[in-house]
Amino acid sequence: MDDVQWQSKLHAACWGDSNLELTDDYMTKILIDANVVGWEPQPFKIRKCYHEIWKEGSARVWRGRQELLKDKEIRQFRIQVTRGSLIVWGHPGVGKSTFLYFALVKALRDNQPVIWVDALEWTVFDSAGVTFIDLAKTSRGAVAIILQNLSPETLILVDATEPPLALQKTKGFIIQATSPKRGRWSEWAKQKGAFFVTMPPWTEEEIDHVIALRLSFNPKLDQPNDFCYSPKEIFEILGPSPRECFDTATREKVNSGNPRVDFNDYLDIQALKGGIRDSPTPMALLRGGAMDDRIAGFHRLFHIDVDPSQQLVDRDPHYRLTLPTRFLRDTFYEIIAECNLSRQYLLLRDFRPAPQLVGLIYKTLVISIFKTTTTQLSCIPNKSTSIFLQLPFNSSPIPYDLLTKFVPQPNTVYVPEIGQPSYDAFVLFPPTPISQSANLSKLHGLILKVTIAKSHTVINAAVRDLVKDVERKKKYKSSKIEWRYIFVVPNEALGKRLTSAAAVASGVSWGAGTMRRTIDVGYLVIDAKDGKTDSLGELMESAEEGEIDVEGCDAQNQDPADFITRYHSDNPPTVQELRAWLKVHGFKHSGEKIELLQRIRAWLQLQSGELDVDADDNAMEVA
Repeated sequence: MDDVQWQSKLHAACWGDSNLELTDDYMTKILIDANVVGWEPQPFKIRKCYHEIWKEGSARVWRGRQELLKDKEIRQFRIQVTRGSLIVWGHPGVGKSTFLYFALVKALRDNQPVIWVDALEWTVFDSAGVTFIDLAKTSRGAVAIILQNLSPETLILVDATEPPLALQKTKGFIIQATSPKRGRWSEWAKQKGAFFVTMPPWTEEEIDHVIALRLSFNPKLDQPNDFCYSPKEIFEILGPSPRECFDTATREKVNSGNPRVDFNDYLDIQALKGGIRDSPTPMALLRGGAMDDRIAGFHRLFHIDVDPSQQLVDRDPHYRLTLPTRFLRDTFYEIIAECNLSRQYLLLRDFRPAPQLVGLIYKTLVISIFKTTTTQLSCIPNKSTSIFLQLPFNSSPIPYDLLTKFVPQPNTVYVPEIGQPSYDAFVLFPPTPISQSANLSKLHGLILKVTIAKSHTVINAAVRDLVKDVERKKKYKSSKIEWRYIFVVPNEALGKRLTSAAAVASGVSWGAGTMRRTIDVGYLVIDAKDGKTDSLGELMESAEEGEIDVEGCDAQNQDPADFITRYHSDNPPTVQELRAWLKVHGFKHSGEKIELLQRIRAWLQLQSGELDVDADDNAMEVA
């Protein structure tokens, strides 16, 4: 089937056919039958946001018979604009180009004329049928006549590249789907009075839906194996980009499934390090105008999300820059951790428009201060007198899963390798400096949560597991460790706010009856100042509102032994159940069902004493 036929077939299938429900199956059928997709048959996913964007776009076309837009302020703004347009942008691979196919079918079904813009050819869809304009063979005069008679209701659908100048001057309404490259939209958008809408990232539910659709075409697709990651694994590692999730090249396992090795080249880690470490203003590289090919890895590490306060705007796109997965957050954290202290201060100021990134940089800065700064800090618990920390401390990573022969040492701050949902570090130290006393009979144990947010969730099961794991070590069985859960914050007001919240004011607790245990809560102020400015002063005004919460989800209260019992029953545990339990309890939760069950079984053995983690205490101590 040649290129000419698909347009005619699509027009015949869709023009005026608005009675049929527009579903995934319908779109898949007409697109595959029409050979729009020039590769193996693939399912078409109609995202919820497609309908929302379509309504916004249609509302800006001058149509006498209907007015879809209901927002009064935006409607008044539109009336002032003689020629409108809409720029749909977002993260690469999020489905912007696919939206144009949806818009094309939607417009044809509504009898709305469309010009489909290709690099060398335009296709005009209208009531007369399909007209092809080969730019290499059509004179400028002929093109001008066609455009002069263009209805203002005509949609001009443009993928990626800047709309041709001739089309920019027409009465038609342009919808451009584009990447963040400013050069593709900045000039013409200004002249045309364009609106911007950010396409949201995919949800896990959407990815699951596409996996099911793909399996309906080929049951052998997307199955886990030793050679490539499954789409769901890619979703959990690299984030919600369907392009990455379903691209076999992205999914290849290079080093037996070790993401740090497998995706090192794909993320272009060395270039990322250079850009963040050496650029005078690294945040400028991430803003809309600078997201270009200079460092392709930026698009793979940082994801574009919707700014809910300004989803539909004029003049310039608004967005939130995020790191949607733990793997990406850890990758960014490690890049920042390699920077010196003064550079971390600069990054903290420069990344202020991205609160999630600022939170990670602040965490890195705090750990750097713990390691490199000679000073005394005062920790303020709720129920006891101040505790003084004499810095610097040593620093060491700890295994994410604590099911290892790992023995923490005093005066060393331990940081989880891949982050932990309820704490960022912990440290043991005696009441007097170690140089004055080697007596470990009494120790302070601080579980640190570094945060700039006004709301936070404490998973007390993760805190419990850390406390129990440390106390069962032979080295500390005769020690009295006074544990406290400490919020490390940039100012005193935030510390008081968090520690006075009803959920934790009396402490973090677990167990019941005589087995119930509570540890005190407090805060430690580490102000992010470098002698020039308070880096977080402005940011704190926009930090997320809300109250602190102790998470009490079903997974926290689930008996893990029940998973093992049910494994061979008619009601086996689902992968989602296993992952939820592991996540809540602070363990690695990626992988397939058998891997997840093995982790839970190891945890049960540890709790029962079957798994001995103390046998080689002395040999395994970390210096």
